[in-house]
Amino acid sequence: MVSIIISGMPASGKSTVAQIISKKLHIRYLIGGDILKSMAKDLGFNPEKDNWWDTEEGRRFLELRMKDPSFDKKVDGILIDAINKEDCVVTSWSIPWLIGSGHVKVWLKASSEIRARRLANRDGLSLTDARRIIMERDEQNIKHYQKLYGYVLGKDLDVFNLIIDVDNVNADTVAEMLILYYNDFKSHAENH
Repeated sequence: MVSIIISGMPASGKSTVAQIISKKLHIRYLIGGDILKSMAKDLGFNPEKDNWWDTEEGRRFLELRMKDPSFDKKVDGILIDAINKEDCVVTSWSIPWLIGSGHVKVWLKASSEIRARRLANRDGLSLTDARRIIMERDEQNIKHYQKLYGYVLGKDLDVFNLIIDVDNVNADTVAEMLILYYNDFKSHAENH
């Protein structure tokens, strides 16, 4: 089994790239954030909107999650189980550090300004609000994963096979590059 694990800061294009790869390779994709949303739903939250994480309700759930590491541990367990059973494409802020080297691990590097523009366009926000949200999310996620697992999100990148600067590259191009790399990586892994 060889999977593609995509990571990157919020609004770097992880989910978009994962969906494109999933369609082109006919493999399942799993988005860590969607699993968290499912858990939120089980607790009575209503995470239906794309920008739910930035709503008051979404922030309340994130506060609950920050206090209880079992949420992240459960998501990580679901993703690791899937990776161990089948080839898939996964987005996650933790799996690259938690799973062995037999998978393609990629970090999508995007500037905070580009990410703010993407978030503003995607969620219909002002650029000022999107910049604030990006800054807040980055700070929260860095603290959370450093406390939970001991690495610094966005800085400790030695676990990745690839780091792709996506500021000036569209999602389709990134997906094509990853598919080429994945096919070569998988072929090499299967022949050795």
